[in-house]
Amino acid sequence: MSKKHRKIFIINDQQMISEIKADFYHAFISSPDSLQLTAAQGTTQLKLVEIHLEDDATGPLAIVDAEFRYLFVTNDGYLDQQMFASFMQAGIKAMNDNTINDPQGEYRTRFFWQPTHDEFKTLMSLALQNNPSLPCPIMESHRLPIDQTSPEINGIRKLLDVFPGLQVIGTNRSLNYWTITFDIVNLNGLISYQFIKQGLQHDLAKELSITLTCPEEDMRYVISCTVNDDTKKVGMWLIFIYQKRLEYKDIPKNSG
Repeated sequence: MSKKHRKIFIINDQQMISEIKADFYHAFISSPDSLQLTAAQGTTQLKLVEIHLEDDATGPLAIVDAEFRYLFVTNDGYLDQQMFASFMQAGIKAMNDNTINDPQGEYRTRFFWQPTHDEFKTLMSLALQNNPSLPCPIMESHRLPIDQTSPEINGIRKLLDVFPGLQVIGTNRSLNYWTITFDIVNLNGLISYQFIKQGLQHDLAKELSITLTCPEEDMRYVISCTVNDDTKKVGMWLIFIYQKRLEYKDIPKNSG
């Protein structure tokens, strides 16, 4: 039986990621005079991400949600109580004003941050690992060549690129197969990925032998097809999935 839990990561000024346990975090904000955050290393405005996961006995299965906010500390690593009080007061005001999820509102723009694609990919990848090696730096993603010689493959690439939260970073075509590589770059991309994954059960996907793999076990995926002559059918398949995707209500938080 699956269950839910959460992981909390922080990023300091040196772009190094550390994990703090949920119990420690609650004690840290509840007893601000007694606990120090040694991972702060002189940083007074830390990037914090709280990731909610679904897991089973083997470890994390899927990311359910994530929130990216700032954690303010003093120079010696204690909680900045004045800034934390401002954060709580702003949250109450935003709830009363019905602007709690407004990305342009003061609450979100002042106390929350927007991860870069590399930050997002690194954090989500760490969350899905049982025992990641930490602290660690942000992983820099490399881009792949995009083959511009095939209008058909480019058409599929453009279709995939319009899915929320996905970014195509490479294409390749050979004699017997073609591939399109894409990154999941924000929370909405996690939803898009699930729709594409479920879409592999569609008759068209089975007929075309479409596969979806994650070779590097991170937020980078490769769609492959061994049937070169049926790119129109692949386009039809993606349009069907995209229409279903549009019917889904995205996460309303500051997710890009």
